[in-house]
Amino acid sequence: MPSKNDIRYYHNMKQQHEVDKKWARAVYELGLPFNIFTHKVFKEAYEFSKHLPRYVLPGPKKLSNDLLEDEFKEVKDRTEKLMFPLLGFSKVTITCDGWTNIQGRPISGQLIKVIEELRPENVLQFVVDNAAVNRKAGELIREKYPHIVFGGCVAHGLNLLCHDLGQYAWITSLFDKCQKMVAFIKNHHMTNVIFIDKFSDGLTLLQPSATRFMTNFIMIDRAYALRYCLKEMTSSKE
Repeated sequence: MPSKNDIRYYHNMKQQHEVDKKWARAVYELGLPFNIFTHKVFKEAYEFSKHLPRYVLPGPKKLSNDLLEDEFKEVKDRTEKLMFPLLGFSKVTITCDGWTNIQGRPISGQLIKVIEELRPENVLQFVVDNAAVNRKAGELIREKYPHIVFGGCVAHGLNLLCHDLGQYAWITSLFDKCQKMVAFIKNHHMTNVIFIDKFSDGLTLLQPSATRFMTNFIMIDRAYALRYCLKEMTSSKE
C-alpha cells in the first residue's frame, strides 16, 4: 500500500470513498441495517467474492430457487448431525405455526413424515397456536400417535387472555384514553420532542400493536411508570 507521502495513496483514498458511497446508497435505499457490514456471514461472502475475478451477483430467480434449495439442504444436514445423535437420550418437541402451506394445503402428511424420520417414540409433544383448526389437526395427529401430547402455545394463549380481558368496558375505556394520549404526544413533533428531552427520564411512551393484545397493557404500564413525568409536562408552561 502506498505511503501517505505518495500521491497514489490519496488517489486510492478517493476511490475508496466513491465505493463507500455506492455501498452506503445501497444500504439507505434498501433499508438495510448498518451493522450488516460487521456481520460474520456478510464478511465471509465479501471475502470470497474478492478472490473471483469479475464476480457477478446472483439474480432474484437464482436466489429464490437453486441457492435457496442448497441452503435448505445444508441447514438440514447440520441440524440432523446435531439432533440425531441425541435421539434415544432425550425427547423431541415439534412446534408448528399453522397447519397449511403457502398454497393453503394441509401439511399434516409432512408432519407425519417428520415424526417417522425422528421415530415416533422420540417425539414427546406438539406445540401450536390455539386456533380451532390447529386443535382439530392435533386430534388427527393423536389418533395415529396417542402418546404424543398436544399443547397450545403459551404466548398465544396469554395474548388471547389479554384480548378477552380487554373486552370489559372499563378496560376498553382505559385503553382508548391512554392510546389517544400516547398518540397525541408521539404523533406531534413538538410534544414528542419536549417530552423526550425534558420530562421522560430516559423512557419513551409505547404504542400498542393491532394484533398483539398484550401490548395494550404494556402501553398502560409504561404510561403509569411515567405518570409523574406526564403530570409535570401537562402543568408546564412550555
